[in-house]
Amino acid sequence: MTQSQRLPSVLRFVLLVCVLLVSVLPLAHGQALVSLTSSLSSTQTPISPTFDSYTFDYTQTVASTATSITVRAVLNSTAADAGANITAVWNSDAPVLLQSGQDSQAFTLASLNFLSLTVRQASAADVTYILTVTRPSIVSRNANLLGLTLLTFAGATPSSQTDLISSISPSTFSSQQFGYAVQLASGVTGLRFVATVDAQATLHYTTTRTALSPLQTFAPTASQGLISGSQSGAISVFAGQQQRIDIRVIAQDGVTARNYAYVVGNNADPAPTAPTVNQYDESADGTSSSTGSTQPDSGALLSAGHASVGVSHAVTALLALMTLVAFRR
Repeated sequence: MTQSQRLPSVLRFVLLVCVLLVSVLPLAHGQALVSLTSSLSSTQTPISPTFDSYTFDYTQTVASTATSITVRAVLNSTAADAGANITAVWNSDAPVLLQSGQDSQAFTLASLNFLSLTVRQASAADVTYILTVTRPSIVSRNANLLGLTLLTFAGATPSSQTDLISSISPSTFSSQQFGYAVQLASGVTGLRFVATVDAQATLHYTTTRTALSPLQTFAPTASQGLISGSQSGAISVFAGQQQRIDIRVIAQDGVTARNYAYVVGNNADPAPTAPTVNQYDESADGTSSSTGSTQPDSGALLSAGHASVGVSHAVTALLALMTLVAFRR
């Protein structure tokens, strides 16, 4: 075989060696980590999918009550012996170094969180793993009326007083008691009230006047919003009539609600009776979780090290094609 005949064989051999070397590089890169766990993996939803050295994107959903999380990443022996290090970036926090096989610092959980773990080796390209951690938002379902104070007044100009009530039934306020009867003291012509509710709840009320003789109930007033802890408008209660105050509390979830009612009578008339209230509520003071947020694409967080693995695969495919062409000749 002449030298000119041997040349194509040499080129084919060199190309084949290049293909094998480049093919091995992604394997070494992909095996940078052999394990990834979090402090919540055993008690809550585990990291998904099951960790594999060649899978770079993972997710985990934790309880809405969780406040922090730690992670533990383990380098493979080759990377560890070569002095590789692991850099972690949690959301927009500053990068921190992790020790292989040891728990990280505690990361504070928001509703949607991204952890970027980059393995850096002097003799190989960076490899990045992404963990997306979702914590459902806490939405309050507390629609309880937590407290109510009556402030009575007399005369045309209301003045706040709290000691001019003849009787109230039941005498003790409870969030689980929904109807009350109030008899004003002699000379009192009206009242205001101060209601308190959960910080995330909203409060509305209406008043309905009833004439006692002849008996006639008038249309209720328009619903008015009221800030928790603030005074309502003045509600007049003259002789020969009663006022019904309907209070509606709507929880933060916008669905759960409770109704309370006070029937207020003037001292010149017979004492009113506590009304029957159609109160309804899914759960008086529990909480429910909402997962309405949409998880954005974590691919935007991938580093150049992650992308380098894909580039290596592309180069491998190109060299393989070149080798195939050379052998066919």
